[in-house]
Amino acid sequence: MTNALVTGASSGIGLAISKMLIKHGIHVYGIGRDFKEPIESELFTPIVCEMLNTGKLTAGIRDLKKKVDFSIVIHNAGVGYFGPHEEQNPAKIHEMTCINLEVPMLLTNLLLRDIKAAKGLFVFISSVTAQKSNTHGCAYGATKSGLTSFARSLFDEVRKYDVRVATIHPDMTQSDFY
Repeated sequence: MTNALVTGASSGIGLAISKMLIKHGIHVYGIGRDFKEPIESELFTPIVCEMLNTGKLTAGIRDLKKKVDFSIVIHNAGVGYFGPHEEQNPAKIHEMTCINLEVPMLLTNLLLRDIKAAKGLFVFISSVTAQKSNTHGCAYGATKSGLTSFARSLFDEVRKYDVRVATIHPDMTQSDFY
């Protein structure tokens, strides 16, 4: 059985990715804040978690790794706050940095040996904003640029182990994000 970990699986792009993986017979362990629109499938295991609590998140993943072998990790969870940078408060900047950049780096660190052993796949859902200037989205764009840079460097580091790394840069999508 192929197992995938998908962050931000409770809505938007993450929910769509989870449903697509399930259609292909992949068991999805989906991390989300809540699952208002539950996925009714024996191939889906919801993991309700507030990812800002990185200690609890990493402990939960360590426990899960004892029972599940992952070959796919999809870093999809993201948060964005927009407006002039001087109007952003420190808590929102921290949240964007943690969810958009720190959590993917932590989870990749925890799961990298497993993905190498499986000759698996990491997918990073970044943003088109990673590739251009972001008036009224400076901090968000910076976190997504950092994510893209991390993924690019990870690719160079792990490709010799037959690990695939893909980065997707979606533009505005039909979701609750905007």
